[in-house]
Amino acid sequence: MNQTIRLEGELLKSVQQTELSILKDVADFCEEKGINYCITSGTLLGAVRHNGFIPWDDDIDISMPRADYEKFLTYADRFIDGYKIVCTKLNNQYPIAIAKVRKCGTVMKEPSMAHLDINHGVWIDVFPLDRVKNIDKLKRRAHTFNLLTTVINYKLKISTPTKLKTRLICFVLGLLSVKKLDQFRTKVMTSEEETDAKKYTSFASNLGPSKLLFDEDVYMPFKKIEFENCFFFAPANSEQWLKSAYGDYLTLPPEEERVNRHKIVEIKL
Repeated sequence: MNQTIRLEGELLKSVQQTELSILKDVADFCEEKGINYCITSGTLLGAVRHNGFIPWDDDIDISMPRADYEKFLTYADRFIDGYKIVCTKLNNQYPIAIAKVRKCGTVMKEPSMAHLDINHGVWIDVFPLDRVKNIDKLKRRAHTFNLLTTVINYKLKISTPTKLKTRLICFVLGLLSVKKLDQFRTKVMTSEEETDAKKYTSFASNLGPSKLLFDEDVYMPFKKIEFENCFFFAPANSEQWLKSAYGDYLTLPPEEERVNRHKIVEIKL
């Protein structure tokens, strides 16, 4: 197994600057095409608490309402020169239910996906925001979403579940193609999209859809906020978003927890 590369010091700063350049280009593209986006997760936390990157953070996250997300994907074959949009819908070797914008000519390879035939360039994450009308069904939707993601990871040899029942489900559902499994997964996420729902969540976030369930007015209208001496769109109520997601978000975590979360086995900037 390849040794994990620690992203720290000047290497981490170089990764962050590469990601920032991607964000700038994606933000300009979205504004030109009328696509709504906002920074979220650690990127939003960094903007509010540090006016830029959390010093140890190694990625950038943006989110888009589902309609804007789907519009964004339609530009995949005529996107910005030097970048590639990667998602399961466009490449059934890619397992995650979000898109990534990757910079061509660079490499930042994660061990779990190193064997996959995808673009492994430095990336920023693009999360779809999906409507929630029936809160009582959210837990069931999230469970089904997670199960389908587990099956996709099993089919692509990314991970194998430890529980026998889950392995049996993977064996049976694994007879379906990744394309079909992803279609089912997307249907779960978008099952209330055509309703008058006024709440949004992100099913694919590692924070979980219940923690990221917000009224529409927490997100919209998006407003610009400073990040690394630039201005990008953020949720209308960033403070409420961050408090729900992270609790006491202005307090720094203990020093031993100030580490980046991505394992990398190959990098080229």
